[in-house]
Amino acid sequence: MYKVYAELALQGHFGQGPEAFDKLDELLDAKVSLGGGPPQRFGDLYKGEEGLRTIRDAIISYDKETKAFKADQERARKQRHAR
Repeated sequence: MYKVYAELALQGHFGQGPEAFDKLDELLDAKVSLGGGPPQRFGDLYKGEEGLRTIRDAIISYDKETKAFKADQERARKQRHAR
């Protein structure tokens, strides 16, 4: 399940920066029932799991890639206008 959320984050479906972490917080706060048990917070059920770190790392990775891409575009734009 974590791999799906991490892949979504890597593809930018969580957004970027603070927006992405807000969506992660929403996921962690979501109530989930496993095996017909009482609903519990997703974050409480999986607290300390490696998968949560994987999702966070995916958000950070996407954010860095997006910032680098935008910076490259801005440099290219400035070079075109400097000619």
